[in-house]
Amino acid sequence: MIKEEENPQSLSEYSPISKPTVLRDRGGRIRWHLPGNTLEENERLGIRNVQALFLEKFPDFNLQFLRDQDGKVDGNRVEQAREFILSHVFKNRQFYMSFGVACDKRSCPYFEGSYLVVFKKSFAPWGIELPGNEIAKDTSPNGDKNRPIILKDAIGQVRWKFPDKTTEENEQIGIGNIQGLFLENFPEFNDLFPRDDDGQIKSNFQETAKEFIKEKIGNQIKFAQIIGGTPVQKGAVPYFQGSYITAIKKAFKPWGVQFNNSDFAHPRIWHTRDREEIFEAVREIFLQEFPDFIETFLDKDGTVITGRIEEAKQFVREKVRSKKNFSRMFGNPRREHPSFENLRLEILKSAFSPLGIEFSEEELKGGTEAPEGWITITELAKRLGKTRRPIERLIKQIGDQHPESAKNYVARNGFLRDHYSPEFVSFLTNELTKYDIVPEGWVPNARLAELVEKSPKFVERLAEKYKKEHLDWFKTFLSRTGHPNNYYSPEFVALIIEHVANFKNQPDGWITKEALAKEIKRSTLIVGNRADKFKENHPEWHQFYVDSNGRIREHYSPELKELIIKELTRYGRAPEGWMTRGGIMDHLRKKNSRVIDQIAKEFRKDHQEWFEIYLDQGGHPIEHYAPELIQLIVEIIEKQNNRDKAQPISPDEANEQLVKLLEA
Repeated sequence: MIKEEENPQSLSEYSPISKPTVLRDRGGRIRWHLPGNTLEENERLGIRNVQALFLEKFPDFNLQFLRDQDGKVDGNRVEQAREFILSHVFKNRQFYMSFGVACDKRSCPYFEGSYLVVFKKSFAPWGIELPGNEIAKDTSPNGDKNRPIILKDAIGQVRWKFPDKTTEENEQIGIGNIQGLFLENFPEFNDLFPRDDDGQIKSNFQETAKEFIKEKIGNQIKFAQIIGGTPVQKGAVPYFQGSYITAIKKAFKPWGVQFNNSDFAHPRIWHTRDREEIFEAVREIFLQEFPDFIETFLDKDGTVITGRIEEAKQFVREKVRSKKNFSRMFGNPRREHPSFENLRLEILKSAFSPLGIEFSEEELKGGTEAPEGWITITELAKRLGKTRRPIERLIKQIGDQHPESAKNYVARNGFLRDHYSPEFVSFLTNELTKYDIVPEGWVPNARLAELVEKSPKFVERLAEKYKKEHLDWFKTFLSRTGHPNNYYSPEFVALIIEHVANFKNQPDGWITKEALAKEIKRSTLIVGNRADKFKENHPEWHQFYVDSNGRIREHYSPELKELIIKELTRYGRAPEGWMTRGGIMDHLRKKNSRVIDQIAKEFRKDHQEWFEIYLDQGGHPIEHYAPELIQLIVEIIEKQNNRDKAQPISPDEANEQLVKLLEA
């Protein structure tokens, strides 16, 4: 049984909030319930844990907000305390995720599986009302009808489904959320692609709009960054089927933008599925990609209309018979699912059988032989002595400009392959051979970096020093993968190898930035900034040597090391509760420091111990104020604010009243 913590006896009407302790087991894990407790007792235990975790994270809350003997925050400060919690907790996902078990409905049923309820119940004993699971609608500015509503809860989290809604209703909510979030991030979309009264983008702009959407959210990473990860969690948002592709297809269809699976990187249909499931997925993707096939060839039972089977077969052959088209739409079965090996034809035969289409292997292989001079990428690669990659990359870049130069013909192995016309092959050959062949002895930047066991950047920096006088040492050649690379001559290679070999080991007392930062427990950025201050007047204090790991690194001299240590260790970190003037301004939400300076000045003479120099979070020495002074500043400013609200006065009168408050 957990005994409730009694309120401490206050010496005055208000006192700092007592700090409860977090209940942990021997392994240090937080205990959110005990077997012998009732539900109400476990709830009090959970509330105390949350309060303790909160005060551990934000100890200055105690200084700013006092409570009475009933444990309630001063009524005049409740709203400020509420704002403090909302701004510090609800925007700090890392904080509330630190006790995620509390949001587990099975472990902590008293919190209803919601972090909103966690905070609502935990801060209620202090007299602070926080939002629970209430929902607020976030509409577009000025009620713009072109900006769909984003449904959010009371703290701004997007809601994707509601228990009292049907699947269809929740899906419409999700579609509206995606549209709204997209336009919130890319408001120019409405100007670029206006919609008519029916909400449809004009037909001549739909393809461009489609490309715009793909560029912004057309892969899983971009989608998560803009829309969020929740919509692709199948358990949380089932109507999008755990797929960002499905989410995009459904969200933008009402605008007249039609997406197919092939518009994205091919779906991973080969993983965690058996053969029958894969056949079904292939069939489903094909029908999504070609909806006109359904309208033209299928009856109401979903099979091919009697008398149109041969036409339907021809349609399928034209669309997916080639290896390129198959891979573009479905991926590579051989690479992604070993049990299929390379039986692409078997997959097509089995996938379309339920539609009433029975293919023979000969039917899927059939096609026209290539005219004379038309060749495949593989044949061109052999002719040029290159790999396929540079050729494929070049075709991808310019292929759209030559649509008639590529056609499907039967290759030597009997399968359909893309072939390219003699004119296009000649063009590709010229493009791929316009760079000279790499002369013997010339090496690329990355290879030279490996030879001298340094980074490519190190080699590039040394190369820059010699380019002005020896431009002929540096040339660009096409690598085997098709990338233009910087190559270095044998003369430069020999020079660099000798240059690196002549580097001296670090002398005694010299130290790298990283080692010095570790020694004095400061960041490398702070140490580097301090060192750079002396570089102009003392360049000899900065030298490159070989460190203990054999790497060439910049080192600092003993003189520079001593100066940096003296400057950065003169001051320590501020004790708990001490704050800078800027920190007080942030907490009080004041933009002007004049009042804080004026109050601090009055106490500086009699309480010098309230003013000390400590390092701020960035490692810079700056004056900090003691907790006693902070409490006085907060009280004086709050009293002045309350008077100003009751009776607005001029700035001069405000100064006079501030002086009186200080004298009191």
